[in-house]
Parts: sequence; structure tokens; C-alpha cells
Amino acid sequence: MAELLPGRVPPFDVAAGYHPIMDYRFVSAGQPRWVGADGKPIHYWETADPDQIRAEHANVPRGIELRAQPAERSELILTCTEPWEYNNGGPAIIREGGLYRMWYHAIAPDHWDPEIAPSLGWGPDWGGFVCYAESDDGFEWRKPDCGQYAWQGQDATNIVFGRELAGEPGIHGESVFLDPQAPAHERFKCFYMGRLSKDVITQWAREHPERVDPWIAEHPDRGFFVATSPDGIRWTPHPEPVVIFISDTMNVVDWNAERESYVWYSRGWSWDRRTIARAESRDFFAWPLPEQALTTPPDDLAFTDIYTNGKVTYPGDPSTHIMFPTLYDRALDTTSLAVATSSDDVVWNWVPGGPVLEPGAEGTFDSGCLFGCKGLVELAGDRIGTPYTGNDLPHKYPRQNLQSATAYATWGRGRIAGLVAEGDGEFATPQMLLQGREVRLNVKTAADGEVRVTALERGPGWTSRPGHGAWIEVGESRSIQGDHLGVPVDWNGSQSLPLSRHGPVVLQFKLRKATLFGFEVTGI
Repeated sequence: MAELLPGRVPPFDVAAGYHPIMDYRFVSAGQPRWVGADGKPIHYWETADPDQIRAEHANVPRGIELRAQPAERSELILTCTEPWEYNNGGPAIIREGGLYRMWYHAIAPDHWDPEIAPSLGWGPDWGGFVCYAESDDGFEWRKPDCGQYAWQGQDATNIVFGRELAGEPGIHGESVFLDPQAPAHERFKCFYMGRLSKDVITQWAREHPERVDPWIAEHPDRGFFVATSPDGIRWTPHPEPVVIFISDTMNVVDWNAERESYVWYSRGWSWDRRTIARAESRDFFAWPLPEQALTTPPDDLAFTDIYTNGKVTYPGDPSTHIMFPTLYDRALDTTSLAVATSSDDVVWNWVPGGPVLEPGAEGTFDSGCLFGCKGLVELAGDRIGTPYTGNDLPHKYPRQNLQSATAYATWGRGRIAGLVAEGDGEFATPQMLLQGREVRLNVKTAADGEVRVTALERGPGWTSRPGHGAWIEVGESRSIQGDHLGVPVDWNGSQSLPLSRHGPVVLQFKLRKATLFGFEVTGI
């Protein structure tokens, strides 16, 4: 069974690789300490002369602030180019080896054709397609002939699922993902909402009452289905629903290796506000009802709630879970992207700093609203990006003339958030057991700013809290200045941590006019 409470007992394992700073896990909160005239700590039940007591609080951070960094827009990566694409978006992007792979939702124009629409059997909600595209660089995408579906006599399409391929339920709000521990014929999985008959729902509620959304009375025709594929192209739908729940925006499901289970993030509702909900299951074909995981930030306006969640993990760091929730402004009928983070894929907190992406200027593809999608991939030019779909109209505006397209929200590699020191700042890490002997920093300083790092290791008679036992300073780094994605910490001519043995280490940082975005552990 995977540990349910990571980060509970120090020292904390820190794997080799890059670790973005998205929360305060690498910042020790410090310890209050009161000492007497002799400089020795006084226990809080000891008798002491108040006039002789002074504070020597240890490693309490000061002058730093966690702050999300604004994103930049990339060029467009997905537009409507095929005759079956009247409107598209909501992609999931996976980088598999050297290939970028995309699955996106397309709504066809025949829904508005008065001669064809009545005979389709699906409306726009259920009659969409899952289409496939691929790219060598993440920007130039090709839509190959997948050989799965013919469109109005045209055999060469990139349609891989939906309509007849999905069967009577149709498809809505799907999540495609790669399951690394599945057998070969089920390596790719799709989780989606589909239509259900009243009889099926009645029987399901009788057999599985604990897995039926109470809101089904308002929407008595929908539940969730799954499909599997060996290659992401040829899909086999599972005939039975896996849970009766209402979530009509992009759902995100992935396999969590640490928890040894699948985790699903969906839309939730609480007191008539949209929220993000979460469910977990070791069986992909049977799910419990989701529970609330994240609600609107407390400093947001009263008419704001949440749409899509855009949940990902940072590439190469499965312990850093990130969401790019879409904040919905009901007063203006528009949206923006924010950032939330979790260290365990269970408990979530917002990253301070406000939205990272707002709608574009009038006349641009995303001037009306934008929605976070699934995927966080490394891109050329030392960039990292997550896809989002933008519309040129407000969200609830009549959509017959809606224009949509997809781009990336991008940052410098590893720079989605950071610890900012406008002036002088300092902090110490908790006890860490680094799986490597070298540390590189992702950092940016002002011309007159700098970063310095001091390493401490356990000495004789150590205790579990820095500042309350024998923690010995073993080295101070040279000053780091400038803009670096991965500058080695130099310990007076050596890049190897100056430790006497492999064991726990505390790093003390001093920053002046600098932002620390993350660090990399190397040199195993």
C-alpha cells in the first residue's frame, strides 16, 4: 500500500531530477526558541526571569513570497481545418518518446444542417468526435488518416472515437491518458460522459445506490463510461457505465503510481457553485462518487466559480501535482486561468499571485473566454506549456457562430511559480535526503541581486529540528547572479555538496532581489 501521508516524517526524500517550487514544501516554517542569559534554550515549563529571556527563533523565513508567474501565449497549435471540424478544442497532449500526441474533441457542422441533423441521433452534446493529431515539436501538427471512421463518404479522416464508434451513449467531456502499468491491449484509456436510458439508470440506482449522483434527478440521462486502446487509435468501448455522475466539462484521469490507483478530477457542485471534485479507484471499471477537492479562492469575487481543472504532473517530477483551473466570472461571462498545487494528489491549495492568463484583446481568438486543457509538456527554446482552448465569444453566448482555437500557455522551463524576494529574504529547507550530491538552481536576480546557499549537516547529538540540536555548517556557496535555468551551486570551487557523509542536509538560502523557481538534484 502506498504511503497516504507523504512528507510526514523527516528527513524527506528528494529524488534526483528537477523540482519546481510550486508551494512551501521546501521552505521550513522554522522554530520559535527562547533563551536565557547564558544563551541556552529555555523549556516552556521552566522557571526563568522574564527580564533575561530573549528570542532566538531559528530558521523562520522572512522577506520571501510564493508567487505564480504570468504565462505567455504561444502561436496557435490547433484550428478547424477539416470538413468535420465546425468547432474543436479541449485537447489532451502526451509526449511519448520523441513524439507529441494529441486527442481533441471536434463538433461537426452537420448538427446545424436542417436536412441532416434530424437523422443523426445525436445532438452537439453527444455527437462529437475524438480526433487525433501528432507533432515532432509540439507546434506543427499533422492530422493523419487513422482509418477508423468515414465522414460523409470521405474515408481518410483523423476521427478515432465518437458517434457509431462509441455507440448509443455518444461522448462528452472525455479524458485520454496513457496507463503505464496496464497490459498492452489497454495501454491507452478514455474516460467520458455518455447518455443513458431511464431504465438503465433506474436499474443502476437499485444495484449501486452509493455510486449515483443525487443530482441525477435534474439530468436523468447521463453517466460515465470508459474505453481502452492498445495505441490510442483503435478504441474498444466498455458497454456498462462505471458511475452515475454529472460532469459536463473536461474530466481528467491518470494513473498515480505512488498511490497505486487511478485518480479522476471532475466538475463538482457545492451550494450552486462549480468546484473541482476528485475520486480514486484501483479498478478503472468501477468508480465511487467524487468528493470536493478545490473550491473558489477566498480572495476572488463572489460571482466567481471554477470550470475545467487542467490537472497534470510536472514532467519528470511525479510528486508535483498541478492544476490550471479555469475561473469563471459569471458577471462578465468570461474566464481566466489560475494555478493550484498538491504534493500528494489529494490535498490542494491555490498558488498566490492571481490568474496567470486572461482573455486576449478584442479580435483575438481567445477574446471571449479560455479553458485549461490536459497536458504539460517541455517545448523548444527552454519553454514549458499547457494547452488551452480559447473562444471569441462569451461562454454562454449563442454558439452557432463560435470560433475556437488552441494554443499553449507557456513559461520558461520550470518557472510556473517561484519564491520572490523583492529586497533581502531568507529561508531554510526542512531536512532533506537528497538523491544526489550536486544542486543546480533555476533562478533570476536583478543586476544588484544575488543568491547564496549554506549547507548544514547533522553533528553529534543532533535533534529532529534545525536550531534545536547539533546541526553543523559545512559550506557556503559562492554568490549566484543573473538569469539561469540550471546554474550549479559552487561550494568554493566544487559542485559537490561539502558533506562528510551521505545523510540529511538542510540548505539555508539568502536572496536579494531574486526569484528562485526551483532546483535540480544531480550527481548520483
